[in-house]
Amino acid sequence: MPRTLDPDVVDALASVGIYQPDPADPVHVRLVEALERTIGQPDGVRLTAMRWVYAWALEREGDELAEARASYEALLASHIVRFRDDGEKSGEMCTKRAEARDDVKAANLRYRLAEQRERLARKRLDACADQIKVWSSLNANERAANLVHARTGV
Repeated sequence: MPRTLDPDVVDALASVGIYQPDPADPVHVRLVEALERTIGQPDGVRLTAMRWVYAWALEREGDELAEARASYEALLASHIVRFRDDGEKSGEMCTKRAEARDDVKAANLRYRLAEQRERLARKRLDACADQIKVWSSLNANERAANLVHARTGV
């Protein structure tokens, strides 16, 4: 049975588009942990904690992308060499035949999906940085308004 999350954590997750946190997703788990550690803290502290999680996720997705790309390229090259060794004279035909193989298509799909996940992780990290800038700007505006109020009494 899933545990009940603090409403503050649920709201913070919803603010980044996570409406049903998945306990099997390591990013969701780490975000929940970061938000639980920072309950009651200013939004900037909470956003920074979330940014660290997104940075971790980007590193993880980057590793997966590198592995998937290397696997795809090695598999493709091995089939191209094999077709060339079997007597195929055209390099382009060797490449086309290799790309048509089911194992190469599956490796290419894994590579392309890893590429998309890495791009999404990068966008999430950028979005979190943007949220921190907005929070900082709002905070600066509030401080300026408070300073004016303190000086003028209005």
